[in-house]
Amino acid sequence: MRISKAIREYVEEEIYKKYNDAASEIGKEYYDEKKQVEEMVLEIMTEASKKAEEYLKDLGYMVMHGYRSDSIFSLNGSFSKPEENSINNKRNDMRSKARAKARQVLFDLEMGETTKQQLKEFLDNVVID
Repeated sequence: MRISKAIREYVEEEIYKKYNDAASEIGKEYYDEKKQVEEMVLEIMTEASKKAEEYLKDLGYMVMHGYRSDSIFSLNGSFSKPEENSINNKRNDMRSKARAKARQVLFDLEMGETTKQQLKEFLDNVVID
């Protein structure tokens, strides 16, 4: 049996939705902490930029801001802890498993091995480990 595009998209959407829910929990504490650190760094840089700008103006310099920035400083680099790679690897593994599950379900549908009821039950109970 040929699978229509609508069914294919529905199956993938349902499986990926469960993946996204599970993946968002992996490393949640780490990314919450990282967001707080980024906000703190931005606040420090903004304050430092204001003080540097005042100082430079007092010395008679013209101060020009960067493109899309109110600051004379910019954070072009990034920072992370070593555990971020492990978290990202776990999320990537889950993404691969979700794609494999979607492919298997679609294959079973095409081969006629899965009924509509079985598909609904599977999608309701899909577990991405």
